[in-house]
Amino acid sequence: MNVHVRSRMLDAIARAAVRRVGRSLPLSLLLLAGTVSGSAAQGAGSTGAQVLQFNAGSRAAALSGAYTAAHSDAEALFYNPAGAANLGWAGALSYETYVEQISVASAAGVLPVGRFSLGLGIVLLDGGEIAEIEPDPDFGGMTGRPTGRTISASETAVRVTAASTFLDQRLRVGVSAGLVSTSVGSDQLSAPLFDFGAQFDLPVATLGLALRNLGGGLTGDGSAELPTELRLGASTGLLRSGRFSVALQADLLRRITEESTGFLVGVEAGLVPAGSDLQLLARAGYSGAEGEGGLAPLKFGGGLVAGPLALDYTFQHLDLLGGVHRFGLRWNGLR
Repeated sequence: MNVHVRSRMLDAIARAAVRRVGRSLPLSLLLLAGTVSGSAAQGAGSTGAQVLQFNAGSRAAALSGAYTAAHSDAEALFYNPAGAANLGWAGALSYETYVEQISVASAAGVLPVGRFSLGLGIVLLDGGEIAEIEPDPDFGGMTGRPTGRTISASETAVRVTAASTFLDQRLRVGVSAGLVSTSVGSDQLSAPLFDFGAQFDLPVATLGLALRNLGGGLTGDGSAELPTELRLGASTGLLRSGRFSVALQADLLRRITEESTGFLVGVEAGLVPAGSDLQLLARAGYSGAEGEGGLAPLKFGGGLVAGPLALDYTFQHLDLLGGVHRFGLRWNGLR
């Protein structure tokens, strides 16, 4: 039943993609499944909760999700709960349009309470509404026919986070608990969700460790395993001289459920024009966790920072499915 329910989620999304690319359903389904799960050949189809396998946030997405050691904004909630530990009032919003009516949105917020930082993160995958297709008995079920009804598909993941610092703020530890739910037509699945993480500051870099998406499996009108993963990450400033800066972030990602391993790398370059209070940012990310046949491992983006506010943009080209665009807003306040 887990494969059936998950395939209906991807099937609903893929049918929307078919109308744009004009290809067969199996091809479009394979292409999008590879994009959603990050692996077309390493266990794609073995887990549910696709919403947990999309990159959340705007800056993090441009860096291909290499965010396990990040602790500068609220988007860290989606990758390592420890990253919220030394933040003050902070928030982040992002929105990305995929093919047809498919979209991904995320929102995160952090507030300090004593020595703790508390956070809330939400990610929504909306597959829109499409026409329902059923097997046509006149052709032995080998072709489909419209029923006149529509099917909606959506997934939501909600996390509540608590984090704190130790060892003169060099060590950060955090935990998240929440719920992930899937709705495809009349099928409803849900599961509790837990993340654990830590970060440690070295003189030249920050190291991060996170165990994400624990919680067993989705239950309801069927079952499906969660995409549990282990992340090891590092971030460092390669250059910081006057008006210029370059930072590197890298993750080793182990997908425990799918038994696959890959690397994520992101680079961000910053420039403060002479006589300006604005900072211009350029970003590039590479995902070596796509697996053979994975789509669009490269992402590109940029940003504009004005005081506590930052505007972000990310672009990714999905081969036959075309380009997708993500926009985001981040803000950091005082603790």
